[in-house]
Amino acid sequence: AVVSTQSGHYGRDFKSLESSKKPVVSEATKKNILEFQHVDAVIYDFYNNTFWDLVDKEEGIMEEFESFKEHNKMMHNKCVAGRQIGSYNTYQFVLTEFGRTDFQCLAMSSRVTPFAHLIEKRNQGLRND
Repeated sequence: AVVSTQSGHYGRDFKSLESSKKPVVSEATKKNILEFQHVDAVIYDFYNNTFWDLVDKEEGIMEEFESFKEHNKMMHNKCVAGRQIGSYNTYQFVLTEFGRTDFQCLAMSSRVTPFAHLIEKRNQGLRND
């Protein structure tokens, strides 16, 4: 993992997208990581700053992000009844009755491999064979 030496422009606004259970990294560990992965950190900082410079120039992006968060919350409320420990000891959504039949809910809660199969099944249903 690379520890950036820079703070992001909108980092605090995107906090809701980050995991709520981040491990605490001591300052000594951060210093060691930066020492041993200095080149990685410099590259990360460059591209991170370049990205945020582009975001800063984009009109209405934060409004769009707020709209996305509202839509995501609405979908979450319609789709998710709760969560449980799933495979690899990670959280897994428990879907509502509506969520078990709605494509967006299924897609939102699927892991990569099942998601690929879900898209494949959906696309097969759209074919005009």
